[in-house]
Amino acid sequence: MANRGCSRADAARLTACRRALTTCHWRLPRAFPASRCRSVASGSPGGAGVSTVRTSQPNRLPAMNASLPVWPFVILAVLVALGVRQSRDRVVQPGTLAKVALAMLALSLYGVVAAFGASLVPVLAWAAGFAAAVFPGGLVFAPRGLAHAGSAVRVPGSWLPLWLMVGIFAAKFALGFATGVDAHVVHEAWFIAAVSAVLGLFSGAFAARATAVHRFVRAGHAA
Repeated sequence: MANRGCSRADAARLTACRRALTTCHWRLPRAFPASRCRSVASGSPGGAGVSTVRTSQPNRLPAMNASLPVWPFVILAVLVALGVRQSRDRVVQPGTLAKVALAMLALSLYGVVAAFGASLVPVLAWAAGFAAAVFPGGLVFAPRGLAHAGSAVRVPGSWLPLWLMVGIFAAKFALGFATGVDAHVVHEAWFIAAVSAVLGLFSGAFAARATAVHRFVRAGHAA
């Protein structure tokens, strides 16, 4: 006779699934496995039933949405605040821009490695996007209208840093969600390379801006 409810093996498998989703920054509610699992017995020569777990697919996304953590939106609010601040003219130390560039580099590279691992394709694609932003795209992303202000630099306001920050966040958030729902496209090589290159490009744009400011300061000292 078929068992009703979840067996211990089923519960263990569901616990493993929940832990896997947690590593991707998504959690299923604790009530999800118990309320939506059911056993289906398949006949066997010995008459013992084999329990399998089925989940209600239409209820999966609402359950995931209900368990979204709060901290990503806190990070988004901080990034938006920083981006709005950089939309105004300001006087900054060259080292400040370098710290921002390093933070964005770490955020994007961590997103790639956490999602795809430190394998050759994602790391090379990320490096290619980063290099494209720093070297060929350096003139595009570099701030214009710089002026000396003692040991600091007056940087004109720009909305570009805001869009770059939001772009990194959006790409990492979408990647985490796709990984959490086990979307098939996450395992495609072209998708891995494209997402990694985009994240590298966004972080490289910050590096290009910081490099341009440092060059401006060095040119002023040489003069």
